[in-house]
Amino acid sequence: MALDTMPPELLLRIYSYLDVPDVAALGRTSRTLRTVAVDRALHRTRIKVVAPSRVLHALQSDLRPNVTQLCQRNLLRGLGIERRWRAGLYIYSPQSVKQFETSQRLQRALVASVLTAHIHHRPPTPSFLWSSRVLPDVEGSYLRIARALLPVVRKLKFARQCDELSRQVRADGGPKVDAWLQRNAARMPFESERVRLAMCPPTQRIVQFWESLIARQGA
Repeated sequence: MALDTMPPELLLRIYSYLDVPDVAALGRTSRTLRTVAVDRALHRTRIKVVAPSRVLHALQSDLRPNVTQLCQRNLLRGLGIERRWRAGLYIYSPQSVKQFETSQRLQRALVASVLTAHIHHRPPTPSFLWSSRVLPDVEGSYLRIARALLPVVRKLKFARQCDELSRQVRADGGPKVDAWLQRNAARMPFESERVRLAMCPPTQRIVQFWESLIARQGA
């Protein structure tokens, strides 16, 4: 049996279980279904019978959130609102509203004071940007140096600075350093291979790397 051949009473019964968009879509298929879709009895039944039954079912459903779930979703806000609800008290009394507003003001004042303290104690902007790697360093600003070689360039720069510092110490206080070494040589422990490598790291790998790089460029 097709829908066009069904009695209007049966069509109204079927339409009462459908939503409004579905009823409108069926009404576009034929003239008979369009006449039933705009019938006043159908919409009156939907308003008076179907809609209240759906609302009642939704209110009694297990999917309806309780007060605890509403508080967790931040839809109900207040101080001790769950405790008041379990105790059977009114959760939106004037006193509870005032307490919640006062707590919000105190929280905003606390956040403002913490932010102010951080702003006052933070380092200057240029040094902070350099230390946090927001701004590129001197090596990173060179266009002729690949990004993959930046760690090697930084290590080489650090090694040069260490060599320059050692030369300055030897030039300024050479006799003093020699006298200190002679005076404390007996108390200094035996220098192991690990200590020697930690104080004077090998440069053989760095030299081989640069030699291979030069050989590639020459080839």
